[in-house]
Amino acid sequence: MLQRSIMIHNESRSRRDVMSQQLSLRFEAMDAIEESDQDQLLPADGAANDIEEDADSSLYVERLSAVRAVVGAFQHAAEDREKQNELLVLINKMKNDELNEVRAELANQLADLALLCADWLTRDDYYRRVIHDYVFKMFYSLIFDNESSVRERCRDSCLRMVASGNEQLIDLVIINFLVPTVRDLIEGGQLDHIRIEGLDLMMDMQPARELFITHFLEPYESMLRDVSFTVRRASGVKLPLVLKLVTWQVFETTLLPRLQQLCHDNVWGVRRSMPQTIVSICQLSSHTAHDECLIPLYATLLKDHSKFVRQSAYENLGTMIYATRREEIQVASPISGRSTGSDLIVSEEQSSNELMKALQENSEDNAIKAPLAAMDDSGSPQPSPDIMFEHRSMSATGSRSENRHKKRPQSHSPQVQIRVMTDDSEKRATPVSSSAEPMEGANSSVAPTTTSEAQALTTNLYSATSVRTHETNGPVSPVLLRAYLEMTQVDPEVPLDDMSYHCAFSFPAVVVAMGVSHWPVLRETFFKLCQDTDWRVRCKMAVQIHELGFILGRETTHADLLEVAYQFTNDLDEIRYNAVKNVGAFINLLHGRPKTEFIARLRNFIKVENPKYWRFRETFATQLAHVVKHKKTKSDDTKNHIWPLVQDLATDRVLAVRLKAFHLVAILLNLARTKKLTQFAASILDFVRHTFVEAPSSTGKVAFAHLSECLVEQLEYNWFVTHFGNALLQLADSKVLNVQIAVSRSMAIINGKRIKKLESRSAREFDKRSSEIRSRLENSCVYCKFR
Repeated sequence: MLQRSIMIHNESRSRRDVMSQQLSLRFEAMDAIEESDQDQLLPADGAANDIEEDADSSLYVERLSAVRAVVGAFQHAAEDREKQNELLVLINKMKNDELNEVRAELANQLADLALLCADWLTRDDYYRRVIHDYVFKMFYSLIFDNESSVRERCRDSCLRMVASGNEQLIDLVIINFLVPTVRDLIEGGQLDHIRIEGLDLMMDMQPARELFITHFLEPYESMLRDVSFTVRRASGVKLPLVLKLVTWQVFETTLLPRLQQLCHDNVWGVRRSMPQTIVSICQLSSHTAHDECLIPLYATLLKDHSKFVRQSAYENLGTMIYATRREEIQVASPISGRSTGSDLIVSEEQSSNELMKALQENSEDNAIKAPLAAMDDSGSPQPSPDIMFEHRSMSATGSRSENRHKKRPQSHSPQVQIRVMTDDSEKRATPVSSSAEPMEGANSSVAPTTTSEAQALTTNLYSATSVRTHETNGPVSPVLLRAYLEMTQVDPEVPLDDMSYHCAFSFPAVVVAMGVSHWPVLRETFFKLCQDTDWRVRCKMAVQIHELGFILGRETTHADLLEVAYQFTNDLDEIRYNAVKNVGAFINLLHGRPKTEFIARLRNFIKVENPKYWRFRETFATQLAHVVKHKKTKSDDTKNHIWPLVQDLATDRVLAVRLKAFHLVAILLNLARTKKLTQFAASILDFVRHTFVEAPSSTGKVAFAHLSECLVEQLEYNWFVTHFGNALLQLADSKVLNVQIAVSRSMAIINGKRIKKLESRSAREFDKRSSEIRSRLENSCVYCKFR
C-alpha cells in the first residue's frame, strides 16, 4: 500500500512538472510575441487558428492567453475580412466563458478593439458596424454580469473609451451605448447594487449639462424617491456632483425638494448621510441659498430623534460653519498683525499644511486672506479648496497604561492657571432685542480681551430675532454657532460619542470663519477643550495650537495660548508627543521674553514618563532645528538653552535620535561660524573632540563618522577639512569593522560634496589620502564598498 501511494505521488508530481514546463514555455512565447513588432507576428491564418484552439481549450491559462491575443490577431488580419469575422464570432463566444477572469479580461480587450476600429473608421464603414453590432452588444452583456469584478472591469473600459480623445468614438460610445445603457442600469427593475453601479458610471462619465438634463435628470430624480433606502442614500450622496452639472435654478426646482425629503426620510441611515451632503452643497451655492434652505435643513438634523443622525451632524458641524461663512476671511498675522507669515516655520509632520498655504497670501493691508470662491458660467459659485480639514488619524503611541480619561494632576505644573472668560452665570447669554449694534468687522488683528466686550459679542450672535430669521450681524449663522458652542456641554440624558473630539477637530476652521475680532466668543470653548477629561481631545488641541496662533496673531497667542501650551508640555506622554510635533512652529510665533521663557522650559518638556519613548526625542530634535534656523531666535537662547539639549540628544542611546542631533550640531556650528560667535564655536568643537573624536569606544568613533556626513553638508568644504579632516583620516586605522565601514561610507559622501575649483591645498591633500584609504578599505573588506 505504501509503495502504491509513493508511485501515485511520483506520477502526479511528474505530471505537474510537465504541465508547469508547458505553461512556462507558453508564457515565454506570449512575452516574445508581445515584445516583437507587428511585422514579426505569425501569419494571419496561423494566429487565428491558434486562438481558436486556445479558446476551446479546457485549460484556463490557454483561454486567457487567447483573449489577450485576439486584438493583435484582428489588427494583423486587416486585409482579410473573413478572418476578422471569424475572430468576432470567437470573441462573442468568449463572453459566456465560465471563468470570471476570462470575462473580465475580455471586457478589457473590447476597449482596445473599439479603439482600433475607431482609428480605421475612415477606411470602411465595416468597422463602424463592428463597434455598434459587436463591441457594444458584448459590453452590454458584460455590464450586467453576475460577477462584480467583471462589471467593474467593463465600466473601466467604457470610461477608457470616453477618455480616449477620439471624437468619433466618443460620440458613438456616449450616444449609442452609454446613454441607453446607463438608463437601463439606473431605472427600476434592476437589483439595488446594479442601479448604484449605474449611478456611479453616470457620474464618472461626466456628461455635459444639456446631455445630463435631457437624458439623466429624470431617472436620477426618480432614484431620490426610490422605494429602496439603499438607492435613496447612494443617490442622495451624489447631489453635490449633480449640482456641478446643472445650474442652481434647475437644482432648486427639481432636486432641492428631494433633498428636503431625504433629510426627513423614515430610515435613519439615509438621514445620517445627509450632513456631509449638505456641507458639500453649501460649498457650491450662494449665501442666499444657505440662509433660506440649507442651514434650516442642517438645523433639523442637529435635533433629529436618532442618535446616529445627530452624531453625524455634529461631526460635520465645524465644516458646515466654515462653508457657510458670510464674509471674506481675515486672519491676524503672527507678527503683531503686520507680517505676511513668511517667518513661520511649519513642520513637515503637521496635520494641516493646506491651511497654512492658503492663509499665507498677502494683501494691501498686510492681512492674510483666504482665496475667494470662483464662479462658473451659470453664476453658481464654485467651492474654494478644502483647506481646513485633515484625515482624522490620531497617532498617539507610547505609555497608555494609566488614567487616559482623567485630567492631568495639578501638581505637575502648579504655576499654570487657565483663565476662563466668564463665570458660570455668564456661560449662556440672555437674548436681547434685534436692534443691537452690528459687530465689528474682522479687520482687527487683536481680539477684545475684556469680559464685557466678549459678552456683548455673544449676545449679538445669540439675538432672539436673528436666531428665528437665520440672520446675524456676525460672520456665521447663530444657529450653527450656538450648536457648536454647546458641543462641550454633554447632555447626560442624550449622550453622544466623541462630541468634544469633533469640536476640537474643527476648531481652527471655526476660528477662521468667525474672524479674529470674534475670538472672545470662542475663548471659553477653547479653554474647555484644552482641559477636557478625554486625553484624545487634548491631543487634538495640542497638535493644532500652532495653527490657532498663526490665525489669531502674536498678541492673542501671548495672552491666551501660551499658558495652554505650557499645560500641554506637562501633560501625559500622548499629549506631549502631539504637542512636540509642531512646537517649533509655535515657538517661532512668540517674541521677546515669552519666547525666551518657553525655550527655557524645553528642558522639562523633553522629560517623558517612559524613557523608551525615543520617537518623542527624535521629533523634538527635528523641531529644535526649526527654532535654531529661525532668523529671530536670539543667540543667547541658542547658547544657554538649546545647546545643552542638543548635547543630550547627541549622546542618546538610540541611533535615530543621534542622527537628528548631529544635524543640529552641524547647524549650530555653521551658525556660530557665520555670526562670528567664537566662544560658542569653540565650545561646540571641544564637545565634538572630547565626546566623539577621543572616545575610547568604537561607538563614539562611528558616531563621529556619521557626524562628519552632517557637518560637510552645512559647513564649507575647506573649513571642514581644516578642523575635522585629520581626525577622520585617523579613524581609518581602526581595527574595528564597524568603524571601517562607517569611515568608508562617510568618505564617499564627503567626496561627492567637494568642489574642486574652490579646494585649498589641505583639502586636495585630504582628497588624495581619503581616496587611498577608501581603496584600501574596500579591498580589505567587502562590506566597505559603498554603492
